[in-house]
Amino acid sequence: MGIRDDVIAYLSEHECTAPFVRKRLLLRVRTATVEALNPTGLYLDLFDPTLYTVDDTTDYIYLRLFPDYDQENDNIGDGGLRNTFSSPAVYAPSTVRRGFRATITDRRKIILDIIRQLAEISKSSSYTTFAPIKVIDFCLPEVGTVSFGGELGSVRWGEIRIDNLPGLTGRGYLRADWNFTFKQASLGLI
Repeated sequence: MGIRDDVIAYLSEHECTAPFVRKRLLLRVRTATVEALNPTGLYLDLFDPTLYTVDDTTDYIYLRLFPDYDQENDNIGDGGLRNTFSSPAVYAPSTVRRGFRATITDRRKIILDIIRQLAEISKSSSYTTFAPIKVIDFCLPEVGTVSFGGELGSVRWGEIRIDNLPGLTGRGYLRADWNFTFKQASLGLI
């Protein structure tokens, strides 16, 4: 059995029905990466085997996080009202690069290992080519987003950067919370 089958079996036995304090954030990971970093099949509660979009296949699984979430958008250009000769004012749209900072309070080292691997694979896929990481953001979905089983979420493609690396306790746990930032590859309008 592969990691997807193990996660499906685990979730069918340990279904959590209590509401979570925080919204979830999903990061798509190759199942081969998870199996290589987690050969003993521990921590199955961290994964979601659901195929959320048409580009998802059984070669992927989602890392499920419940982070402290802060939106960080970069405004590009000056938007807003502009005076013109022909009319009192026109609206000039501005673009924005959407992003967020996620603070991970779950101190299991496997989470950091998987996200580090995602970031490295994304940056080194080929020379001068960037392979974006897929994230499904339930923490702060945009207006008009997709509903996944009644819950709104935004599918985002972009880059992950790990901001700080805490030390280890020696038993597979980290000494402190840590965070990463995500920047969406495509620009949006304000």
